[in-house]
Amino acid sequence: LSPAVVDEESSGLGEEGFLLIGHAATFSVAITGGPQARRGTIYGVYEFLEMLGFGFWSSNATTVPRLKHCWIEGLHERQLPALADWRHNNNANLELEAHAEFSIAARQNNNGGVEVYTSQDVRKVGGGVRWASPPGFVHTSFTIVPPELHREGNPEWFGQNQLCWTNKSLVKFVIQRVRGYLEADPDATVISVSQNDGGGAGICHSPEEDAVTKAEGSAAGPLLRAVNSVADAIADDHPKVVVETLAYTYTRKPPQITRPRPNVVILPSASTP
Repeated sequence: LSPAVVDEESSGLGEEGFLLIGHAATFSVAITGGPQARRGTIYGVYEFLEMLGFGFWSSNATTVPRLKHCWIEGLHERQLPALADWRHNNNANLELEAHAEFSIAARQNNNGGVEVYTSQDVRKVGGGVRWASPPGFVHTSFTIVPPELHREGNPEWFGQNQLCWTNKSLVKFVIQRVRGYLEADPDATVISVSQNDGGGAGICHSPEEDAVTKAEGSAAGPLLRAVNSVADAIADDHPKVVVETLAYTYTRKPPQITRPRPNVVILPSASTP
């Protein structure tokens, strides 16, 4: 197989994609992920095994075929998953968490659900999508900026139950905190900068906040502008990290002006405003 062909076709595969190319003259198969990717090649190996007839049904149930040969004519497969975070959110979590190898065979880049985002097991088999912890998974405002520590000295940072996202000194402080979290958690691929749980009754109503909300036609405007500033600040030093925020209750309506940066991910919610 020509290394040049493999290199060309493996570009753009990210962390999850993989390439399978068969070489008929030597009955060999190239299996690779993207450059420096930790999971793509592993997923490619399991894909090839399934093509041969293997079945991975649970942690203790695997189908092993009886084969006279293991060659696939015309093999040339390139896959790039559409989703960056793929996992089960039900009782399957228990098995996936306990059996990291089966989790990878099932193409899970996270062992289970929210409760195991900091699991060590997922690192052993190629890493995975991990929320920086702290601040953890969603509703992180008061973890990043604890009111019991900062409300007295910076009352302008706080509404009743939410932060005042248009405040420049607040955003500067949040950026500082986010950088600290990521330096302490180098395996993290996602960091949450998101509103607290609950509705919009306790949001900030400073003149600046209300002005941006009015201009954007949505209370998501102040939040997204702040999140974009955080994303811009960490983009160069943490190119594989995305900043997550929420479209949740009062921020479900998209802002009219501001758009998320390429390294911002917005998690939607079915909650009613």
